[in-house]
Amino acid sequence: YQIICHSPKGYAAAFAEEFRQFLPEDTRLSGTDAAPAAPVQIICFETGGMRPNTIPPEISHYLKQLDEHVIILLAVVPVAVDDLLERELLRIVTPLLPRECDFRGLIVSPCHPSEELLLKLRQRCSEVPHNSRARKWLDQCEQAVGHPDREDLYAGSRFAQHVLGVS
Repeated sequence: YQIICHSPKGYAAAFAEEFRQFLPEDTRLSGTDAAPAAPVQIICFETGGMRPNTIPPEISHYLKQLDEHVIILLAVVPVAVDDLLERELLRIVTPLLPRECDFRGLIVSPCHPSEELLLKLRQRCSEVPHNSRARKWLDQCEQAVGHPDREDLYAGSRFAQHVLGVS
């Protein structure tokens, strides 16, 4: 097993460490600059602030190298997670997957949005109080404050254990 982690803010790294606890001792934890070194790849990454449905270029590039690998993805986003966001991320990531891989799934978890993002959204809402899109976006970001929590980490861990068939 190899866990690849792209975690500029440290949230995806928390999941990587959680996953490492139930995998064999020789599981490698690497950044996106590492070469694929195991047949099973668990890829943890954080998405963009104002665009939580974007895949970082480092992840896109890394995925291209994974022909004939088992792949599990965990995306950490700075908003509350709903089915629509999960489907959108899956729609975006699917074309990036190699044709000859065994894709086991994607799990999406909320993470604490940056103070800069919250400030921008609050400013937009105060400047244009009737901007329902900005209000909705701010509400979703505020729901993600304090995440990932133990429950998020546990859910991510259980998902990975289930799709890998390990305990």
